[in-house]
Amino acid sequence: QVLLRRNKTPDYEPLTRHWVQQGQMLCCAASAVSVMNSLQPEAGYTQENLFIPETAHIITLDEFQDGQATLEKVAALIRVRGGLSATANHAGSGPGESDLAAFRQELKENAATAGDYMILTYSLGYLAGLGEGGGHCSPMAAYDEEEDLVLLLDPRGANRRFWIATVSLYEAMNTIDEVSQEHRGWVTVTK
Repeated sequence: QVLLRRNKTPDYEPLTRHWVQQGQMLCCAASAVSVMNSLQPEAGYTQENLFIPETAHIITLDEFQDGQATLEKVAALIRVRGGLSATANHAGSGPGESDLAAFRQELKENAATAGDYMILTYSLGYLAGLGEGGGHCSPMAAYDEEEDLVLLLDPRGANRRFWIATVSLYEAMNTIDEVSQEHRGWVTVTK
């Protein structure tokens, strides 16, 4: 609670107000809905109405539930469905990827600015010490620069808000997504 009081970002309140619990295999969809409704509260996005004929060329609800969501597909879905700016950022040290220092800088800037959100994709298996499998998405709710911790609003259930060390989270993002065969990372979303 002390960390949260000290580190509430301008986006924390809207994000918690619009948080939704994920449906089956819909952690990225739930995270997208939470962020999109925080930016466009009047739109009333749901995990069901997120998928429309105009987004079928990107990904369908069935494909999402089949585990086919990638960083790029989540960003494209948000851009097309919500008319928002959504940029995919991959963790890593290769060309076009972002290292830990760049991730920390993005967290710091995001925490200081209203109206921008981050959806993080990472390996739950890696965090649990079980390897690189088990991809998952959560919106970032706050960043404590002093303690170097990130607050995630896990869409798996109410009261699943937890602080995680930035290094551990980055390492879990710096794993290979089985579908895209690229590193996981984050989507930055703004109006």
